[in-house]
Formats: sequence, C-alpha cells, structure tokens
Amino acid sequence: MKFRPWILALASGSLLWLGWPPSGFPVLLLFAWVPLLWAERTVPSHGRFLLLCFLSMLLWNTGSTWWVWYASPGGSIFMLLANSLLMTAVWALFRFIRKQRGEIMAYGSLPLLWLAFEYFHLNWQSAWPWLNLGNGLAMAGSWIQWYSVTGTLGGTLWIWLCNLFVFRLLLQYRNRGKAQLLRSLLRFGPAPLLVFLLPILLSMAMRPDEDARKEQIEVLILQPSFDPYLEKFERDPADQLREMLDTAARHITPETRIVLMPETALVGNLDEDALASEQLIQLCRQFLRQYPQCAILAGADTRLVYMTEQPPTHTARPTEHPRIWVDYFNTGLWLDTTREIGLFHKSKLVPGVEKMPYKEYLGFLEKLSIDMGGTSGSLGYDDTVRISGRGELKVGTAICYESVFGEWCAGYTRLGARLLAIATNDGWWQETEGHVQHLHYARLRAIENRRWVVRSANTGISAVIDPAGNITQSLGWYRKGVIKARVPLRDDTTFYTRHGDYLGRLASLLAAVLIAWALLGLILPKRRNIQAAA
Repeated sequence: MKFRPWILALASGSLLWLGWPPSGFPVLLLFAWVPLLWAERTVPSHGRFLLLCFLSMLLWNTGSTWWVWYASPGGSIFMLLANSLLMTAVWALFRFIRKQRGEIMAYGSLPLLWLAFEYFHLNWQSAWPWLNLGNGLAMAGSWIQWYSVTGTLGGTLWIWLCNLFVFRLLLQYRNRGKAQLLRSLLRFGPAPLLVFLLPILLSMAMRPDEDARKEQIEVLILQPSFDPYLEKFERDPADQLREMLDTAARHITPETRIVLMPETALVGNLDEDALASEQLIQLCRQFLRQYPQCAILAGADTRLVYMTEQPPTHTARPTEHPRIWVDYFNTGLWLDTTREIGLFHKSKLVPGVEKMPYKEYLGFLEKLSIDMGGTSGSLGYDDTVRISGRGELKVGTAICYESVFGEWCAGYTRLGARLLAIATNDGWWQETEGHVQHLHYARLRAIENRRWVVRSANTGISAVIDPAGNITQSLGWYRKGVIKARVPLRDDTTFYTRHGDYLGRLASLLAAVLIAWALLGLILPKRRNIQAAA
C-alpha cells in the first residue's frame, strides 16, 4: 500500500508525540522516525520535503509541549516554531550529505547529526533540551539503567539505531519481497538482538547497589500549593513562610536533617548584602533554634545592588538613580544553626522567561520577555556548579529547569554531593503534561548519577526517587502536604558522572567532519570545471 508523503510525515510526528511522557508508550519512539525516512525517499524536491519535515516536527513539538501556552501564548508559539525549524535543519543537512556523498554516508551521519544538535541545544544560550530524544524513555526506567554510562544521549543514539534498522528491513521487503526479508534477517544474525534487546538486557543487569548499609537521613519535603498566578506573589511573604514552617513543625522528628522547600519559597527580592537582617531569614532562624538538628534548603528570589558608573554585569539593570544598578537572581539557600548562609544562584535559566539570550546583541528585545511572577527579564546567574551542606551531608540542588540538564547535575555529584535535591514551581503550567514530564526527567538524573533524588514542587508533583529511577513516594498535583522520607547517602560515582555528555562532544566533532567533507564535494567540482574551462 502506498501512502502520500504528507501522511507519512504526520505519522512520524504523531508517533513521537504519543511515545513521549506521560503517554506511557515509549516503544513507539523505536520506530517513530521510519515514516519520515520513507517519505524522504519519495519526495525529490528539497523544499517540499523540508516543508513536510517541518510540519512533522511542529506536530511533535506542539503535541508534547503545548502547555507552555499557559505561561505565554506568544512565547509558546515562537518556541514551537523555532524548535521545529532547528530540528528541520538537521534533516536539511542530512539531505545535503546524501546528495554530495551518497546514501550510506548520509544514513550513517543522521544519528551523529541529531546527537550534535541535541548537544548544541544543551549548551547554547537558547537551550531548550526538553525534547531531546533520550528524555522520551524516562518512563521506561527498566530499559535504560545504562544511562549511568551514557546519559540521555545514549538513549538518543539507541532510538536512532532502532529506527534505521527497521527502515532498512522495510526497504528490503519493498525491493525484494518477503523471501528476501527473511534472508536479510538471517544474514543479519544477532543484529536484531544487539540493536533492540541487548540494551534492555544490559539494563536488567545494571541495577544499582543496595542501600541497606549506607548512612541514611530523614528529609521533610514540603508542598505548599500556593497558586503562582493568584496567591504566591500577591500574598504576604512572611505569612506564606510561617505556614510552611508550621507545617514542617507538625511533622518534624529528632531524626529530621533537611526541610526542603520549593523554588522561590522565600519571595520578596531579599537583599544578599543584608540577608541576616531580612525578616524571612529571621523566621527561618527562629525555627532552627527550636530544631537545631535540621537545615532548611529553600528557593528564594534575591537581589544584589551595585554602586558604579557603568553596568557591572550584562544582566544588571539601571534604577532611577544613575549610579545604582541591580541584579535579580533565582536563588537557593541553605540555612542551619551556623551563622553562615549557603547561597547559590540558578544557572540554567529559561530562555525568554528568565533571560534574554545573547543580551549583548538582543537586549532591545528584553521588554518582550515573559512575566512569570516576581521578576521578569534577564536574571543574574552563576556559571559555576555549587553544592550545599555541612560535614558529611552534602547536597546538590537543581532549581527547576536545571534538572533537565544531565551534565550540569552530574557536576553536583563530581563535587561530592551524596544526595540530589530539586526545588521547583511547576504551577505555571497548571494541570497539564508539563509538570508530569518534568517529574519524570528527574528520574533520569537519579539513574545517571546513582543518587537518591528528593523533589519539592510548589503545586506538585513532589517526590522521592531512588537511584534506579523509581518513584518511591509522591504527593499528587495541588495537594498541600508533606513527604517524610528516609533516604540513603551515596558516595559512588558513575561513568557518566565522571565524563558527562562525552557522546555529544564526540558526535559534534564527527558531524563537523562529515559536513566539511560534504562541502568539499560541493566546492571541488566547481574548481575542476573552472580549470577545465581555462
């Protein structure tokens, strides 16, 4: 049966969407690209194929991340179009390499090109790795324990290899019939096992070590469920904090070591030069005097004020006074009974919400940034990984969007973090797939680093995740409450923790070589023609 190319293109987009969390059908990703690969062979026109490809990518992006609309309709439309165009550019490079260097080289290059794209999308200023293919297997934890070696980019590579294998078998069937297909399967021998089943079998053999003998601590995870649109940034900050501390006091025990609060639990742009005198910090200190065995790990919004003629940083904002500048930060705070306050700034900022990418060139567009409550526009940031804690209790804390970046979170473990924490506020997306996807991505960080993950989300879903990526405790959407959990502290490090996104770096290098080689195929014939004409 023949299918029109546009039907095949839309089939790929639909399969990618339906295979994405939280649909629960990740197996679809293992052949989701096949219809688009088939369409590519039937459409000779580059322009027409790229249009079909863009529609396919737009369907995938829209179906999986439409919920961004709740934060900003205009911003979501721009994000969906831009990400779909970037994905289409990968296919444009594939077509170019195929034309210049033939089919074998082109199909071999496609996984490398996509890996290079994902690595680029993890590291440039407009980073949006939400739809990196390896994330799509987040709900199939029993298949991907080897992410502790490869990270999510290994999942991307596996998905592409499976798709290319299925595609080749279909070509054999179309060209030579069932008999040739069977002969091809026999000739491939163990290849189907290696491509499809070996990673799953390896995963079953790569379970993390037991935690029974490891040191354990008790953590209280708060989920206050303050509406981010109507309450969180309108209600008195001290009242909100008192409510959270009162809730913690009702559940605290002598064994509790950490009280974990969500992103921007302490609101009001606290002055970093005078934190000790801030009312909210004093309320936390009063609580800690009653429960000195505890530490508070909480999100906050803070500010730094500078007195200088010129802007001290490219994110500093002018005030009504010509020599005074202010930087605003999305911040994490560690408070215990010592006088010192552990402070770290969010580093991976959401493009268009918390920062204007390439502000030194596009700063005039900053007024278009999305207002997400509190402070909009470009925030200050920290470009260094930092961990919190005291003594043997070391914690790496990702603030919201940071938990999507595997290599960044691995940095916490490399610095000695024995526990990973996530402080987030997913209430902006309301009750959509967005907050569920974000939860499942946290499972990937647990597997990659073989660490327990404790997650406090303002409106949910707060959770405890074990080193195999299993959710052991959770608190549902928009439920006020507390999770009390005993979690082991681990010291082992994985191959991925030590080496990060090495697959992305290698693929980027190889992709650059392939593109350069294809360009030579375009340039050299022209030179020969010029020489022949002379």
